[in-house]
Amino acid sequence: MKAVAVLLVSLVLLAPATKAQQSSSTEPTLSAQGQLPSIDRPVSTSHDTVSTTRSNGHFFFNTEVNGVAMPMMFDTGARLVALRAEDAERVGISVSSLNYSLHTVTANGIGSAAPVVIKVMKVGSITRTNVPAMVVKPGELMINLLGQSFMSTMAGFSTDGDKLTLRGD
Repeated sequence: MKAVAVLLVSLVLLAPATKAQQSSSTEPTLSAQGQLPSIDRPVSTSHDTVSTTRSNGHFFFNTEVNGVAMPMMFDTGARLVALRAEDAERVGISVSSLNYSLHTVTANGIGSAAPVVIKVMKVGSITRTNVPAMVVKPGELMINLLGQSFMSTMAGFSTDGDKLTLRGD
């Protein structure tokens, strides 16, 4: 189990994400190249902190994505929040209609992912909207990853031994 978890820690995208023009509709759309849409910067709706303790060498959070509970591993090496295709379906993302145009490189090898935007994401009492994310092709990701697209919107995070604390503002 430790070896599998370690393999998931490094998630690096080969294709740099650039902003595409946003369509006139309120729903984000992808460019022809499958790039992330131009969206409003994620915003905080709370001033709280959330803590967790290390488990099997990693930090895990119980999160909510579009109102659906799901665990995520804290991963500073992941540029985006990464959802397993199997979990993306549960939060209302139609996996079969996604454009898997992003290429990922992990310790598990090369994979494919589709850029998406999470409407509402909560980690404890910290809430963000319009969070850039990606859905990884079915079977290519074993656990959802709490990546930089969420973490970069926070005031910070810190560790104290086996405790990790996220600061919302």
